[in-house]
Amino acid sequence: MSRRVGGVQEFVFKPLSEARHLHITVAITGWILNEDESSDSFLTPWKALDHSPEQYSLRWESDHLRTLGTALSDFVTSTIANGVATEVLKHTFLSTLLAAITWPAALLKVADIIDNPWTMCANRAKYCGHLLADVLLSRKQGHRPVTLVGYSLGARVIFYCLTEMAVRPGLCNGNLSKQDGM
Repeated sequence: MSRRVGGVQEFVFKPLSEARHLHITVAITGWILNEDESSDSFLTPWKALDHSPEQYSLRWESDHLRTLGTALSDFVTSTIANGVATEVLKHTFLSTLLAAITWPAALLKVADIIDNPWTMCANRAKYCGHLLADVLLSRKQGHRPVTLVGYSLGARVIFYCLTEMAVRPGLCNGNLSKQDGM
């Protein structure tokens, strides 16, 4: 339970570029697959990002995001393997038995693998969104425009950041602008 509702343990901005500019881009990763601690999985998806000369990647809750990435990878792998086994068994005398247990087994598998890591990461995304709103509203980056880019749970961090900024009257002063996404 403390893993689900505990405080944020990792929230660090890593530079993607060394240039200084009037405009800042913050890239937020949604989940990571890399098991290797030495490589920075938070920077790799954004290497091709060429939005502004000054770019940062937000490294947040890497242990939880790695657990989610592993769970998603395991789920896809086991789904493919089960699909192949199911097709083979359909052509045997076990096809009737297989039809009876396929749906309940699949639902239990999805609930077991996906629900817990996803729920924990979704809750962490909310807390990190509030922290990001605090950082942006404190103007640690100065009075420069900031573009937030993210995918999957990174987009959820951005959503909660913008929601938190919007409910604080007088702090944003109309500085939130709506952009059309891809």
